[in-house]
Amino acid sequence: MSLYAFKGGGADGGALQPWSQVLTLSQAGDGLAKLAALYNKRTETSVTGTLQLPSELDGPMHVAVWDKDVTLNGATITVLNKCRGLFCLFLGNVTVTGSASKIHMDGMASVNKDWENYDISIPKALSLSSDMVSQAAIMNMVREKNYFVGDPQLWKDLSPTVFGSITPGTNLIVDKTQLGAAGAGTYAGGGPGFYQGGGPGAGANGPGGGCTGSFWQSINNPYALADGEKARSWRGGFSGHYLSGGGSWSHDYTRQGSPSGIVIVAVAGTLTVGPGFTVSANTPQRATLPGVWGFGGIGGGRAKLLTGGTVTGSPTVQANGGLGYNQNATSTLPGGAGKADTSTFIAWDI
Repeated sequence: MSLYAFKGGGADGGALQPWSQVLTLSQAGDGLAKLAALYNKRTETSVTGTLQLPSELDGPMHVAVWDKDVTLNGATITVLNKCRGLFCLFLGNVTVTGSASKIHMDGMASVNKDWENYDISIPKALSLSSDMVSQAAIMNMVREKNYFVGDPQLWKDLSPTVFGSITPGTNLIVDKTQLGAAGAGTYAGGGPGFYQGGGPGAGANGPGGGCTGSFWQSINNPYALADGEKARSWRGGFSGHYLSGGGSWSHDYTRQGSPSGIVIVAVAGTLTVGPGFTVSANTPQRATLPGVWGFGGIGGGRAKLLTGGTVTGSPTVQANGGLGYNQNATSTLPGGAGKADTSTFIAWDI
């Protein structure tokens, strides 16, 4: 069953006339106000403890917008269900006080579906057209569900009911041509029980690649490979693992673990870090399975912090790959790191 549902069609229940519209979403000096206007606003002015934002399993990137100053005190903000990503937009000031706080997509990327890779940005504009559903119905769905209109897969999912074409921003948050490569399958020397995953690729501008696993099996068959996976636009790459009793399984067969996804945090006002503020897409180490001797690490996600005002203190932005595992604990390698960085609104023409 489709995730998407529209309320209303043609005006007054009559036949719908074909329509098209171009929406401006961001421009220099706008501070993302036009993008924010598409969404309902969160009511929290203070967040303590864990806040799980509404999201749909294997659904689009989701947006949360705050239009008031927000204080974070020991807060952890993430999505409720694994999805393609999270965009937190604060139009006012953000102050971290009391205890360190974190906004993350650690281990929260969608894993049950494989879409094609795509570029992701904060778009300058969105062109919409339809002869099946009204513009009001589309925008109501976006507002109620908090779907990020800059998620290209959203508009692919919705066609042919509605056609959406994104004009990308000046800079890309994810560049599909610069995703982390899969593990290279190289080894360090060793003996019985020695394990080391092949080195994965870091994401130059996107999530990191999965690590290839290898295991010393016997003198006659010294190394068994389990291929890692190249990163995807919405998550880090899976790793492979080696089974006791023979057999190496690549990422295509295992799909074990919880890759991290995309997290974007934009603060239009001032950001006061205080005791600590982290934006992360760090992938946890996957759990071991019965009969598995070793596996490589899963790639990290993509973490981006955008600031429009003065920053006091040093925020932490991370997208680390998860650790591998070896039954003999001799050597492991993490998955490839994803891109993690900070930019200003001015540098990004917003």
